[in-house]
Amino acid sequence: MLAAMSGRASDGVPIAPCYPNIYLRRFEWQAYLDRYRARLGSAAEYRVTPEEDNQIIFESKLESFKQWQELPDWIGVTRTFTRESQAHSVIRARDGEYFLVDESKPTETNLSALAQGESNELMFGRMEDLATSRELTYADVDAKVPVVSKQELLDSGAFDVAKRIIAEFRDRIFLHAVLSTPYTNAKYVVGFENLLTGMRTEQDLIHYVVERHRQATEQLLEAWAALGIDGIFFQETLSGHDFISPGDYDEFVFPANKHLIARCQALGLKAIYYLTGDIRSRLPRILDLAPDALAFEESRKKYVLDIAQIRAGVGDNLCLFGNIDVYQVLEQGTDDELRAEILRQIRGGRTANGAFISGIGSPITPDTSPARVGAFIRMCRELGGSMGRG
Repeated sequence: MLAAMSGRASDGVPIAPCYPNIYLRRFEWQAYLDRYRARLGSAAEYRVTPEEDNQIIFESKLESFKQWQELPDWIGVTRTFTRESQAHSVIRARDGEYFLVDESKPTETNLSALAQGESNELMFGRMEDLATSRELTYADVDAKVPVVSKQELLDSGAFDVAKRIIAEFRDRIFLHAVLSTPYTNAKYVVGFENLLTGMRTEQDLIHYVVERHRQATEQLLEAWAALGIDGIFFQETLSGHDFISPGDYDEFVFPANKHLIARCQALGLKAIYYLTGDIRSRLPRILDLAPDALAFEESRKKYVLDIAQIRAGVGDNLCLFGNIDVYQVLEQGTDDELRAEILRQIRGGRTANGAFISGIGSPITPDTSPARVGAFIRMCRELGGSMGRG
């Protein structure tokens, strides 16, 4: 991974499917639930402690990694619960289901649902925020986007499990964290529609929201760098040619991204820029951002994002992640079709300096079996190794 992103040729092609933790988290939650269910026994409630909870989370993450038989060349590290939240939490059994309850709020999370693949609003945000329509003041923005210092973040306990994962896998596998770009995060503050219209009607407010998120994201970036991971996967939505104009990209998206990518690299981390949507007209500006690698979706909505054409658009030096179609090819395709697409992408995207990583365009679909993902990893290793040997 490091060689591919540093312009150093290697004997093989790394494999790094995007968002591995999204696919694995339901297995992690199932393992987490199983451990607490055993502790509950016939009781209706079990009180959580930070030390025990972190041990259970750590064990559950390691168990989820076994789903694919062998790991790809990277895994993600994530924040977990703060010590304050854990100190006020209990596991409760009710009507055959199990809930994680934070008594200080109070909020409850249905662990049984998470084990089936549902998203956790406490950790990943609420979809309702995308529909925000009320008029916002700058004080509202400050309240919705707190800028928490690097040291406060590290002291919160939310990185304690990540520290253990990093210690377990450091120097064996590329460790990355996912951070949304400031523009991407803005939609959760002002809402989806208001973000797009606000770039015309409330430019100062949108600038303020983006800048506030830049400050908050930079502190997260500093915290992850202090823990010794290898890179950041900067994810971005709604900024492609199919959503906003080049002028809006330059005004509302580019400056904050340029700052964060430069800061990421100054901290010794690799910066991977992942965009959804039609990125073809954005390629010159992406080169100006100078990330260490570029990742992007598979072809969507009648536009084609062909790996060979993207390679031609960015030249030979920028490392590209493959964008294999996760549904038509990975989940639904035959083994021969998957193998052919892996090989086609390696041939179209890899350069003499090895600046290519086998990947997928979107998160692995939930109905894709773990065995299929394992087969995909092995095919990439086999085909990438043979290409590396000539």
